[in-house]
Amino acid sequence: MYGLTPVGQKLFNTAVVCVILSTLVVSLRIWCKLWQKKGIHTDDYLVVLALALFFVDTGVKQWCMVSF
Repeated sequence: MYGLTPVGQKLFNTAVVCVILSTLVVSLRIWCKLWQKKGIHTDDYLVVLALALFFVDTGVKQWCMVSF
């Protein structure tokens, strides 16, 4: 897929799985805090910011693997 070598394809797939799992974990964290009525605090906002930066980092790496 995308003209990647077998090793590149494994790296691509691993990155996709990591993005999915990290999104699931952060979503569950936020949902549980809201469900238990504990409120969203600064640490939760920083976790979401870190997740967004992880998305950007992974996206750039994926783009570089496919483009070059």
